[in-house]
Amino acid sequence: MARLPRTGEHATFLPPKMRYVRKMLVRSSFVQVGVVLFLAASGGCTRNDTVVAETLVLPPKASPSARLEVQTSPPEARPAPKDAPLPAPTPIVLARSEADAPKLGSACVDPSLCGTKNTVAIRGYRFQGFQMRDKEPCKLVATTKNNMNVEHESARACIAGERVVVETDCVMCRISQGTRVEALVAELTPQQLSNVQHMAGLGGGKPLLTTSEWQSALAVAAQTNPRNH
Repeated sequence: MARLPRTGEHATFLPPKMRYVRKMLVRSSFVQVGVVLFLAASGGCTRNDTVVAETLVLPPKASPSARLEVQTSPPEARPAPKDAPLPAPTPIVLARSEADAPKLGSACVDPSLCGTKNTVAIRGYRFQGFQMRDKEPCKLVATTKNNMNVEHESARACIAGERVVVETDCVMCRISQGTRVEALVAELTPQQLSNVQHMAGLGGGKPLLTTSEWQSALAVAAQTNPRNH
């Protein structure tokens, strides 16, 4: 016998399977409503956040050698190796006068004048006219022949303590003028030594690394150069 519908039920009767489906749909609706209410309460429905995936790229690790590349001071120049050929000579930086030339052993201003101890190892200057010096530090010995057809300058040199003194006179100039260079032999770099030997007319041979070797070379010049007789 069919029963009457209860309060709140529809008047249409449904089979048992349909009533079960309706019951599940009602439960699902309640769940969806609960989720919407929860999001609204937490502010999730009022924000439009977008999650962006980022790739973190770490900087490359510095190698131990890279940390040692910074130098607090320039490397010290090396002296000329024994019996090794010298480089080709280059012009020596000359001051306009003796007063303008830096003193030996002073702080370096021009790197080309800086020796193996990071101080001035060579100084040079030009002069005009006859030089009135109270006393020469050593007796100058002629090291080149005075051949006006080949050479425009004649050179003389001597050793004064730890220094070598080289002086040249212009042969072709109408007014007497020349160049004077002083250098600390033990502190010269290979390039500086090559320049001084070339200026003295003693280039092309073995390096004169000590004052004794310079003395020997000047003794030979004193015996063989006709300008010394």
